[in-house]
Amino acid sequence: MRVALHYGEISRRTGVKLHSLNELNRRIESMLNDVANYRAYSRVQAKFAQYRESQTTHESERVTGEKSLITIKNFIGGYYYWTVDEARIVDDKLLLIEKKNSKGKVLPSRNDVKDAFVRMVLFANLSKVTVEETEYNPIPVVGLTSDRLRGYCHSQMDESEIEGFFQRNKFNGRQRQVAEQYFQEARVNRFVVVIGSSKIHAEQILFPV
Repeated sequence: MRVALHYGEISRRTGVKLHSLNELNRRIESMLNDVANYRAYSRVQAKFAQYRESQTTHESERVTGEKSLITIKNFIGGYYYWTVDEARIVDDKLLLIEKKNSKGKVLPSRNDVKDAFVRMVLFANLSKVTVEETEYNPIPVVGLTSDRLRGYCHSQMDESEIEGFFQRNKFNGRQRQVAEQYFQEARVNRFVVVIGSSKIHAEQILFPV
């Protein structure tokens, strides 16, 4: 092993005699096995947590389909197991949709929105996305819905369309400011934010037939 060779070189240079290299090799092999076992255990636990999350609908979510499982592999071989509230295929595009719903307020809580935005930044940086070996272009979407809203607007609309939505739903100054901040966050980080009724379907809004 390379580590043992380095130790041998140190021993030669310093004149300090080391213990048996065979014993050193045995200990190194033991540590590597422990790391491999820990990595395997962690991966199993992460996959179990991913499955458990896929079976759960939280109070702050209003989803129109089943949650989907996502396995992300980085460039150095690490695996990450995530879920997304909805995944929709439209032609060559894959919409990865996180939903946050509010029953009593116009907009969901900031903490819920922040949680969704963290996922969006990750999804926006995926270099390759496949479903059953077919490659798609990922489009991360956050749906911020409320039972109090009518219609919808989204971050790719022009200012006049967004203003019309605000007026129809009687957004006050603070609500407008927060919504505009969310839209700006989406534009900078290359995802889409949709605000609207809890009955909306993001794929129909962004890619109408």
